[in-house]
Formats: sequence, structure tokens, C-alpha cells
Amino acid sequence: MLLGILPLLFFAFFVPYALKIPLRRCVIVPHGIVIADYITLTDTVLLPLSKIKSIQLENKVDIKNLDSNNVYTNSLTKISNVINISLNEKTDSLILRRSVNESERINVEEIYLSLAQSKLFFSHFYKRFHKVEPEELTLAKERIIEKQLGIETAPRSDSPLPSWRNRKKNG
Repeated sequence: MLLGILPLLFFAFFVPYALKIPLRRCVIVPHGIVIADYITLTDTVLLPLSKIKSIQLENKVDIKNLDSNNVYTNSLTKISNVINISLNEKTDSLILRRSVNESERINVEEIYLSLAQSKLFFSHFYKRFHKVEPEELTLAKERIIEKQLGIETAPRSDSPLPSWRNRKKNG
């Protein structure tokens, strides 16, 4: 009886996380790159072309040698065939999952992504955008593009409330 329950517990706890691994993806869209990593990030992220300085394909990266304050990686060990996205400015649109019901917004200048077919992604990106001059996006245009793509990023906790929303009164 106990031997029958152990495999059921194993499947109940570990299979849902294993099924989410294919949901870790990076997609090229007309305005840049969309990153969706439901294992380590809470929200889908749009990186417009105007914010991307360069993209490189690296064979092996040792994560221990990277500055954790300026770099985001979606793996915890040595990784190979990695896409390195360098940004023009720090972005705070990445919200990491830390533990159950805990998340943290990080400011990074570089993003290392371990993708299933990173060489294919790298070649498609440069075939598509090697002659494109990126359009500077205002914050409003970026929000419109995110809505068109179906991306909803959580607002900053220090951002002001919308004008239609009343503040709660203590007392």
C-alpha cells in the first residue's frame, strides 16, 4: 500500500513543475523580444529593440563569475549555448519568484537565457533585425504594445494609484 502511495505523491509534487519547463521561452516580435519564464519570473517581459544594445551567443557561462546585481540568469549552474542580451540601460521590469508568495523586482543590465534552440534564436534575430533602426518607444507606446501582445506587468509598489481608485482610509 505504501509503495503505491509514494509514486502518487511524487507525481503530485514534481510533475506539475516538470510540465512547466516547455513554457520557458523567448519569442521575437516586431518590436523586440518577449521573455516568458513561468518558473523564475512572475510576469512576461517585453524588451523593445531600443533597449537592446547587443545579443551574443556564448558557448559556456559560469554563473558564479557573474555579478548577481547586474545580471539575470534563468539557471543556477554552468550553462551552455546561452543567449546574452546586453541592455542600453538598467531595466526593472523583471520580477523574480523567490519562494512561495514572495517576489522581488530586480534592476539588471544583462540577461543570460538558456534556451532549447539558442543558435536558431540567435540566427533568426539577426536575420530579422540586422538592418532595422530601433524606434524609440515612450512609456505610453510601450504599454500599448504590451497590451497588444497580452503582457501585463505588475505595477511598482511605489507607483501612484490610478486616479479612479480611492485610497483606503484608516479608522
